[in-house]
Amino acid sequence: MDRGNDQPKAWRRLALFLAVLTLALAACGPAAGPDPQPTAGPDVTVLAWHREGGLAGFCDELAVLGDGRVVVSTCRGGADTILGEGTLTPDQQAQLDDWVSRLEAFDIQQTDPATADAMTVRLALAGRGSDEATEQELQAIYGYVASLYRDVGGLPQRPTPTPKVFQPLPAEERAFAAARAALAAELGIDELSITRQEIALQEWTDSCLGLGGPAESCLQAITPGYRLVLQAGDELWEARTNLDASVVRLVEIAQQ
Repeated sequence: MDRGNDQPKAWRRLALFLAVLTLALAACGPAAGPDPQPTAGPDVTVLAWHREGGLAGFCDELAVLGDGRVVVSTCRGGADTILGEGTLTPDQQAQLDDWVSRLEAFDIQQTDPATADAMTVRLALAGRGSDEATEQELQAIYGYVASLYRDVGGLPQRPTPTPKVFQPLPAEERAFAAARAALAAELGIDELSITRQEIALQEWTDSCLGLGGPAESCLQAITPGYRLVLQAGDELWEARTNLDASVVRLVEIAQQ
């Protein structure tokens, strides 16, 4: 997709977010005592999230400010439009305060390994602690952001722009995209809170990928496809697809 000059503008906005986070850390100074409390000003960004790209042409941002305000906006087409504003609940504020007081500041960026219109996600926290965020804590923060985005931004439905040049994803990435979308719909969560743990080619014994119900009529024929293991929060799910990912089956993996 040809995005013209939109991407540089969006990244400049994100750079401003991160500059504010740095100023917040300098203003707060070193933590005092074993249980420091956040002291960020009311207009200082404490938690920032940005996603851009994908076949749908996403360009979305979320900021949580020092006074508990949440602002969700879109930067599509170079415009900065607020989609919604809200306030953290007491439980949400307590959770954020805990992360800020315990974790050190971080700024991480992830890009899907796709050949066309890869999705890039950036997450930054103005942490004042000394602990490095674990993978489990990062997953929890992504889930926290996804919940805020859904509640405050309302996940508005907008037309999906047609790319000028379409380049199909590799088979593995197409399978992952389809499986992630199916699991997000199943759980009612944002796709970006779901991560891929494993993916492998697999031959299924029937057209229902071995997960047909008693009332289903499944063609008894070898069906090539993929087996994936996806993580959503603390849950692990197995996803099965056929080769072109037009069929997706899900089953939760029991954990001991």
